[in-house]
Amino acid sequence: MTLRTLTAVLSALVIALAASGARSADFYAGKTITLIIPAGEGGGYDGYARLAARHLGKHLPGKPRAIAVNKPGASGTVAANYMYSVAKPDGLTISGMYRQMPFAPLFGNKRATYDATKYGWIGTSSSFKNDASFLFVHKRLGASDVDQLKARNKPLQFGSGGRTSTGDEGARIIGPVVGLDIKIVRGYKGSAQTLLAVEKGEVDAMILGISSLSSRKPAWLKPDGPIHLILQFGYGGEGRHPKFPNVPRVDELASTEADKALVFLLQAPFKIARPFAAPPGLPADRLAALRTAFMAMSADPAYLGEAKRLKLDISPRPGHEVAKVIDDVYKLPPAMVKRYIDALKKGG
Repeated sequence: MTLRTLTAVLSALVIALAASGARSADFYAGKTITLIIPAGEGGGYDGYARLAARHLGKHLPGKPRAIAVNKPGASGTVAANYMYSVAKPDGLTISGMYRQMPFAPLFGNKRATYDATKYGWIGTSSSFKNDASFLFVHKRLGASDVDQLKARNKPLQFGSGGRTSTGDEGARIIGPVVGLDIKIVRGYKGSAQTLLAVEKGEVDAMILGISSLSSRKPAWLKPDGPIHLILQFGYGGEGRHPKFPNVPRVDELASTEADKALVFLLQAPFKIARPFAAPPGLPADRLAALRTAFMAMSADPAYLGEAKRLKLDISPRPGHEVAKVIDDVYKLPPAMVKRYIDALKKGG
């Protein structure tokens, strides 16, 4: 390619990008974006989505305002289905999603009536590089590790918001992998209500991310707090979470390669732990504008400062990387996916 040709190509690209930005500015100016929250008020997903609603518009061409609307139900499936089949693909409706929602159709959730590879993935606020999920139990049980829980010779009463929640799926995989008898008690509306159930003694255990637990119940993580952290999984860095080096990872207790494969699939959603998406069919210039604004927001000192005060992990991935994680999982060998599905079915 000659210098003249290269210059012409670059000039055309600059002009195209400028035109795209101008079109987006013309579209978004004076508009309002609705940001759907797939959970009830007070939990981690609510916190991340409302934080984004307060900051995203500042980084979009035309600086539209954004409002957050809770649309809970079926552990995120209601919001995901709405975004796929009802929401207009015009860039004015976007949604946070539960991290497992992109994989729910693959894993046999019949209520998940969407193709996750077709959403316009905007980005994820967290890839768990500073976070992890933990199975924890209340100290009233008198058990502080897996072996002591097994020695009780009775099922662990575990609280869950529904079968498609991260905690519920985690419990159904962790139980057989580490040999722990877990009885899942479902029906709680979000992590806030499940935490209350643990506190009141309705259940004895749950699974929650450290960022959410720090935000909702920071005193619980103190040495004299009311819980024991039993197992961790989903940490986006190497090894164990550096703040909790004495809590074993689930895969450390997996005795076979097949069980380690189960844990791999369990942990895949954490690479896109707090994803945001637009409906399928969104015009390319508006998806590009949303993706650019999302990453700019994620580096904004005002956004980061508020996230720090709220104790929310910010370790973003751009939209194209979120889409690749999802595509890669959908390309896994069917036998590997089937074993994971079978494990989930056996878990109740």
